Amino acid sequence: MNELLELNQRLSYLQGEFVREVIQRGFWGPGAFLEEHKITDLDEIIFLQKYLRHVFKQFRKAWMEEGYENHFEAREIHKRNFRKHDKELTQIIKTKRSQS
Repeated sequence: MNELLELNQRLSYLQGEFVREVIQRGFWGPGAFLEEHKITDLDEIIFLQKYLRHVFKQFRKAWMEEGYENHFEAREIHKRNFRKHDKELTQIIKTKRSQS
């Protein structure tokens, strides 16, 4: 049971850190994040990509609402950050799968 709780805490921490890095740094490359945090497991990488996509969907819903003041800025964050990171993560996943 303790192992599951530790895993949950680690994954929750990584999710938050990953999204923070994507938003604050712009495009620096998810590969660097994975390397820095010693994430090599394919399932964990897929999990982080799915989480990033979920966060983006929620972010997109918020900026599309009427009266959202920073619509243009939000679109730019989407273009620069989320799309590029998603593409790189997809490539990392494809590479890992072909190595297996």
